[in-house]
Amino acid sequence: MYIFADIRYFQGISVAPLWDFCNDQYVGVLSALDFILILREEAFVRLLYKFRKKETRLDHNLQTTQV
Repeated sequence: MYIFADIRYFQGISVAPLWDFCNDQYVGVLSALDFILILREEAFVRLLYKFRKKETRLDHNLQTTQV
């Protein structure tokens, strides 16, 4: 049995072990803050994608109406 040792764990910060299912091995730990930052980044990327998609549609509409 592998006991994960991480400085955050010993400092009392709640962490969850990360498991690589492809290689069947422990690869690190994830804290609550790490998880929140990942969610924020994902939300930002999705918002940026939607904005660019909408901007492209507007550009296309402008080009077709000017012809």
